[in-house]
Amino acid sequence: MIIKANTDKSIVNKVRKQIKKNNHACPYFLENEGKSVSCFCQDIIDAPEGTYCYTGLYKKESENN
Repeated sequence: MIIKANTDKSIVNKVRKQIKKNNHACPYFLENEGKSVSCFCQDIIDAPEGTYCYTGLYKKESENN
């Protein structure tokens, strides 16, 4: 398993700015669940390969990609 940043630099820049503004908390969890969760969360670790995290910042890939 490898977790890589999205190749779309505009998404990466936007989300990383939000994370920095939120004291390193995921903007998805703050907005939708009202809790502070550090990036990257357990959900992306447990997700199937080929899945993006909630914000689109990271993608889980197989080690063979």
